[in-house]
Amino acid sequence: MESNAINPHRNGISNLVVHLYTMNASNPKKEFWTIDEIFNELYPNVKTSEKSKIVSTLRTNLEWIKSKKALEIKNKKSVKPIGFRLSSLIDELYNTK
Repeated sequence: MESNAINPHRNGISNLVVHLYTMNASNPKKEFWTIDEIFNELYPNVKTSEKSKIVSTLRTNLEWIKSKKALEIKNKKSVKPIGFRLSSLIDELYNTK
């Protein structure tokens, strides 16, 4: 593994994938979620001063999930989760074999 490769178990990607899947399943008619909506769901009590650093990490994590074809990113402002691919990615991330 390259030293700059993303480790999904260290930077919260696995939790983000589960959260996106849950958000998508709980509101199936909603096609796109904004970065702010995802942030507010994940971090409801974070101070505004900490938001920019967390959003930067969130965007990086979303790009990683996109690379797995489990979501689409529209105009860098919103994402479209792909439920069945998120489900497969959850299985992959939490596979204990």
